[in-house]
Amino acid sequence: MLERLGDELIVVRDIDTADFSLVRRLRRRHPEVPIVAYTMHTEPQALHALLDAGVAGIASTLDDFRDLERLCNRVLSGASSIVSKRIATCTDAVHTFNDTPRCTAKCASA
Repeated sequence: MLERLGDELIVVRDIDTADFSLVRRLRRRHPEVPIVAYTMHTEPQALHALLDAGVAGIASTLDDFRDLERLCNRVLSGASSIVSKRIATCTDAVHTFNDTPRCTAKCASA
């Protein structure tokens, strides 16, 4: 569920998008340590909620590992609200398809 890389970065995998209490607890206990969510979820509302809960970045489990590494490096350099290209496709869908609770098929297979 949780990997810790020194005191610099926390990567949370398989996060429950119905309950972000883990992210909120980590934010309270370690406010200076950025959190990256590594998830299989593609629902735009859930992805936006993750960012609202305090994660600094989101990567898809379908992303190439190098994409996750690049995202983590950007977060470590101080960037926030960073998402991988695959996740960006999903989060952009919320603006285009407000009535659709999930990403389009294009997003899910990107």
